[in-house]
Amino acid sequence: MAGIGFTLRKIMGRSYMSFILQAAFTGVFIVAGPWLLSILNLSLLGALLPADSGVNPSTLFAPIVYGYAFFLITSSPLHYLFTRMAADFLYNKQERQVTRIMLWFLVPIELVGLVVSLGILYFADPTGTVLSLPFRLGYVLFGLGINALWLILIVVSLLRWHGRLLASFLFSMGISVAVLLVIGNDLPTIMLAFGASNVLLAVVLGILCLVAFAPARIAHLGTQVRTTLYESRFLIASGWLYGLTLWSEKILYWFTKGSRVGDLGLRLFETYDFAVYIANLSLIPGMVYFVIYAETSFASNLRRFLNALDHQTYAFIQREKVDLLDTVKVQIRLVALVQGAVMLVLALLTPFLSTALLNLNPQAWLMNLGIVLFQSLNVTLMNFLYYINQFRRVFRVTLTYLFMVLSLSLIEIALGLPLGLGALLGAFGAFWLYAYQLKVAIASLDRIILTRKE
Repeated sequence: MAGIGFTLRKIMGRSYMSFILQAAFTGVFIVAGPWLLSILNLSLLGALLPADSGVNPSTLFAPIVYGYAFFLITSSPLHYLFTRMAADFLYNKQERQVTRIMLWFLVPIELVGLVVSLGILYFADPTGTVLSLPFRLGYVLFGLGINALWLILIVVSLLRWHGRLLASFLFSMGISVAVLLVIGNDLPTIMLAFGASNVLLAVVLGILCLVAFAPARIAHLGTQVRTTLYESRFLIASGWLYGLTLWSEKILYWFTKGSRVGDLGLRLFETYDFAVYIANLSLIPGMVYFVIYAETSFASNLRRFLNALDHQTYAFIQREKVDLLDTVKVQIRLVALVQGAVMLVLALLTPFLSTALLNLNPQAWLMNLGIVLFQSLNVTLMNFLYYINQFRRVFRVTLTYLFMVLSLSLIEIALGLPLGLGALLGAFGAFWLYAYQLKVAIASLDRIILTRKE
């Protein structure tokens, strides 16, 4: 999806502060739109919950945390398939076809959201006596809305209507607050307002996409989907494994160290979970840099290398290959620098944050800042490998990554080692495996491409 990054990079290249803010806003929008929206929305709605209500806030947050985990795990194959097809259409400047496949993919995505949300509700309250009907309805709306948003935001990121996008966010949040003020601010109403705001935002953003790029007919779309699914099966599988890997350690903690949330059948390890979610926000600057600069730099160098294969001498091709590898090294260092700087600042703020945020565990917080650093590097390396169609290599490394995180986390739990150490060591090991595979792939890239042409 480097086409999005190229647009943002052009904006960033202008000297006006408004253009820079537009690029930064869009970059954050791409990287963490639904996630950031949910945190802001829930914080606002949770603040309206009366202090003397006697309601455990975890009764609200636990189903949402489970939703994010299992919505991402179950729907990520569809997201990767859609992104792969959208990237092909965008490369050919066929934006109207992207909105057409967006509509096509919304059907299975929403079915997944419905089934998973109903499954989590049953797991949380199998007898149906704890969670009220408005709470359940709101939770299903949350599942439908957030699943649709993850898909729609890929298309929304092509739009330059920054004011309208911001207005859409504020409008959906305003409606949810208005619902509470009119109906009441008990727990079921908060969930209903939260779910409705996600659906409303998805609908508004979807309409903006359709207005900007009226869907165009695609001949034999079903056949194209099946063909892309087969050709990109290792891409889709590796993406699913990566999402599973990121959540595996947390799910493991829930069932080995966590405790039940009130009368629900759900378990959380709140001491660790809170540190994870706050630390994950620090991933945003590194990923924004990746989208705007690292990805576009790699794509530009790769394009020059591919052009050289068809038109230049062997010596020139080898120089372009060396330049491509040098670009990888430079961009990895810069992603590490950006993310490392954020990590350092937040680490220095630990004493203040652990006082201001009473539930923040300093040790878990610092460990997860390190995990996030390697996550940013791993995502960068994975995407570079995706660009040169090395899906099998990514699949093998990601499968190894999952095994390392699970096995090291089990050892960590058994020996009573610091929380998150297994995930940190797993992410560190995966970084070197991804880096090695990328180095090997680039070293033989000309041979790989020419062999395929034959």
